[in-house]
Amino acid sequence: MPHELSGGQKQRVAIARAIAAEPSLLLMDEPLSSLDAMLRMDMRREIQHIHRQTKTAIIYVTHDQSEALAMADRIVVMKDSQIEQAGTPQDIYLRPQTEFVAKFVSKANLVQGKWYNDTFVPASSNGAVLWQGHHVADYFKKNGTYPVRTDQFHLGSPLQTGLKGEVTNVQFQGKEYLYQIESSDGQWEISSQQQFQLNEPVSLDLMN
Repeated sequence: MPHELSGGQKQRVAIARAIAAEPSLLLMDEPLSSLDAMLRMDMRREIQHIHRQTKTAIIYVTHDQSEALAMADRIVVMKDSQIEQAGTPQDIYLRPQTEFVAKFVSKANLVQGKWYNDTFVPASSNGAVLWQGHHVADYFKKNGTYPVRTDQFHLGSPLQTGLKGEVTNVQFQGKEYLYQIESSDGQWEISSQQQFQLNEPVSLDLMN
């Protein structure tokens, strides 16, 4: 009976009905939002398999960044009904063109400072820290910011060269730790396999 079907089974039935007519274009609007994490992963694979088999173009609407990055051939990021950026998942994640895309998709920290051509000097470093950024979009250079993803920061001893901060929160993620770091420039989220303690002073620098 329909009421006895699980959430995943209901989604499979809905997708089967949608592709039965062999459409050239299929719209999926948040199709996995009501499923638990394990079912979402299973359904992602099924939708990708259906896409490869049927060759049907799929417009997939989602607010789940990881879902979009994992499944899409091309992503369009929208804000307030306007396109912020369009490109491959790699382009969107690695080379954001606006602050919204950097924060929403890449989960980037925006470090304040000054640009000198392709060289960035963080505000609190007093010129002691220089980051290269030939790949950084002009938007950030005009606004005096450097978008740094959580996995781009290197955490080290406070005696090492870099911005100075203190660990204010720690979350163990299995293969890595997610840290919140308080510095004179603001609060940063940083992922690292290195282990630091709460309230421990650290230095932050950009990975090469």
